[in-house]
Amino acid sequence: FLANILSAPWTIHMKLPYKQMSDDDVLSLPIECLQEDGVIFLWVTGRSHPRGLDCLKHWGYRCVDELSWLKTNQINATVATGRTGHWLNHLKETCLVGIKGNPTLSEKIDFNSLAETIRETSHKPDGLYGIIERMVGQGARKLELFGRQHNMRHGWTTIGNDLPGVHLVEPGLIDSFQRYTSYMKRTGAMYGPGSARALALTLPPKRRGGLHMTGGPWNTQPGFVNN
Repeated sequence: FLANILSAPWTIHMKLPYKQMSDDDVLSLPIECLQEDGVIFLWVTGRSHPRGLDCLKHWGYRCVDELSWLKTNQINATVATGRTGHWLNHLKETCLVGIKGNPTLSEKIDFNSLAETIRETSHKPDGLYGIIERMVGQGARKLELFGRQHNMRHGWTTIGNDLPGVHLVEPGLIDSFQRYTSYMKRTGAMYGPGSARALALTLPPKRRGGLHMTGGPWNTQPGFVNN
């Protein structure tokens, strides 16, 4: 994949409508398997900002920039979704930008900020997709991990345990998924912690988008797909 969005469910010591992961659990995700040359966009909270930098380094990326999301409907002390910080309510959220290898990216660059309203919990701004698609091209292979139904879009592979079922479009990806599930059933190692590395799935060469991968319990270990 040339581009990857990762919105990890960091532990923030607040009650949330989804299961959170410890810093060590996030760090242990085999994200390094997903890209040889590419760009990653990693959402972090205020507390997890330094941990996010550690993750990028551990996965083989160098942090080259940060993108800020200004939550326009929380300006002037209007907190739309309740408490958003421990000491001060946060009006912005940060996304770390990491580069691995030597990816081919557009010479036309966007601004490093987005001004959009906040919606339900963990619903990130849609403008990020446009930034990434202009950076890598709409035909590039693009992946989003920990996605939800509102994240599914044409030209992206979306993986998340809140998604309904499995929907695959690209023939090579369908074949890889079938081989993976067959292997897991045959060995009795269905979706265990080591399953991400248990089978290296060889996906077809770069091709135009139009694929989505959704649903399934494997999404707590989303690194089983190797590009």
